[in-house]
Amino acid sequence: MQPRVQTSARTRKSDNPHFLANAIYSLLYLRFHTQRSSVRARASLHDFKGKTLGGGTRSAPVDGEEFDFAQLKGKVVLINNVATM
Repeated sequence: MQPRVQTSARTRKSDNPHFLANAIYSLLYLRFHTQRSSVRARASLHDFKGKTLGGGTRSAPVDGEEFDFAQLKGKVVLINNVATM
């Protein structure tokens, strides 16, 4: 009588098809996420310029003037993102 050999139902991590995909995704995420966060840390609201709302009418619109957000340093700013279709 031969001894009974137990087989494990668990497979190695490298045998799992999702393991390799998850590992690659994790490495790419860390690589690009750290690059973006360092870029974001250098840019602030005060580095941007925009245009004010123009006036006039539909037939005679008036373009807005350039606005430098650096003018807002030291002030409380509320940014409201309004999207329309």
